[in-house]
Amino acid sequence: MQRYRNEGNTTKNERMMYIDYTKAVGILLIVFAHCIQWFSAISKVNEYVIGFHVPLFFVISGCLGYYKDYDGVSFKTFFSKRAKSLLIPYVVFSVINSVIKLTVLCLKSALSFDTFSAEMKELLITGNGTVWFLLTLFAVEVVIFLYRKLVFADRYIARLFLAVICLLLPYLLPQGRALLIVAERILSGTGYYLVGWIFTDLLVKMGKKSTFYLGFFFFVIGTVIALIYPAQFSFFTGEFLRPVSSIAISVLCSVGIVFLTFSVENRLTGSVGKCLNYLGQNSLCIMLVHPIILNCFTFPLGGLMASLHSVGSVLGSLILFVSVVLIDIPFVYIVNRWFPWVLGRSKRRRKV
Repeated sequence: MQRYRNEGNTTKNERMMYIDYTKAVGILLIVFAHCIQWFSAISKVNEYVIGFHVPLFFVISGCLGYYKDYDGVSFKTFFSKRAKSLLIPYVVFSVINSVIKLTVLCLKSALSFDTFSAEMKELLITGNGTVWFLLTLFAVEVVIFLYRKLVFADRYIARLFLAVICLLLPYLLPQGRALLIVAERILSGTGYYLVGWIFTDLLVKMGKKSTFYLGFFFFVIGTVIALIYPAQFSFFTGEFLRPVSSIAISVLCSVGIVFLTFSVENRLTGSVGKCLNYLGQNSLCIMLVHPIILNCFTFPLGGLMASLHSVGSVLGSLILFVSVVLIDIPFVYIVNRWFPWVLGRSKRRRKV
């Protein structure tokens, strides 16, 4: 499989830049969605963002997978490497999230047998906080690794058929059951991963100008559909409803963002490019740490946030979002410098 080839005016290094930029956009959308969900007055904005912010990460994983060549790589080697980078942070932050949540419930005098049982189910089966994504991505990458060993893996029709099946199945299965939630996440994640792989084949063969217009078109169409008939699905709760609009919005908006970042990556110089590069390279750490920071705001101020209306809710959500992102930065530095093992790394990340 020829993964590291030059096509058009694009080089491997240039293509890899847009992946970090897209990760940066994705993690900012996830933090934003988690912040604004506390402001009921702007719930429609949150409904729009969650229609594609998680699928975007699976799509960009598929884009990254396009450049990987697993020829000659044993399953044992692959499994060991991905388990270290995904399952170690999954276990560490699962425990941290559960301890924090149970502590907060205890302080609020809201800890009961039912709430404790629900938390244990999340900890041991479905995943809590944002860490469920790591276990799901690990399973998706295992599925993709095995798929790529098949002789027809590189055929468009095979990838497209599998992507459609994986995207549709979660909407046909029973909703809300713990083990099925895990299966539905893996199926849907695999579908979006394949979407990223499929569209990257198209992406690298097009010029920057063409990808900009096509990306803009995809994103606008996805947004229009969201305004008319919003998506209704949630990886976290295992709710997969409205398959046509949900899949259309998530695919179009996610692919649109990827195409847009690809088209402008060479123009993002100076502080903007460095900032996006930093956020993208540290998106995993931000994904895992920001819920902990957010809890420090929502525990004492959650009731006040929900009561804000109109301009107050907009300003409040923006202030909270900016505050969480800014506080994330020193935490990222601390984790990378002194605790890289919690992210499955043996050495601290080099300075960007």
